[in-house]
Amino acid sequence: MTYILSNVLEAADSSAGAGQGGAGGGIMSTLLMFVPMILIFYFLILRPQKKQQKEQQNLIDSLKKGDHVQLNSGILGVVTKVDEKNSTFVIEIDKNTKTTIEVIKSAVVGKVNEEAKK
Repeated sequence: MTYILSNVLEAADSSAGAGQGGAGGGIMSTLLMFVPMILIFYFLILRPQKKQQKEQQNLIDSLKKGDHVQLNSGILGVVTKVDEKNSTFVIEIDKNTKTTIEVIKSAVVGKVNEEAKK
């Protein structure tokens, strides 16, 4: 971001010295144009994305044995083991056959209600 700003300032300086002697204020008008754009970019894109990442991390950290979860692949299951060392969960996906899979924590998209799974 500072790279873009420095290029804009450099271009404004070179054009002011190349024969526009009476223009004046070119740098300030350029800066006044970019500051609102940067603020809009921050509030519409960066801030909500950071908030969503924080909520997802809180969800993953709060999961425990017995929680019903949905994976990013669409698989629904129940957490049977939390492995903090390897940052993985063991998920039971079929109670009848006791089928389990081990997934990385970031594969969990969210919690689901037990009734929704049935």
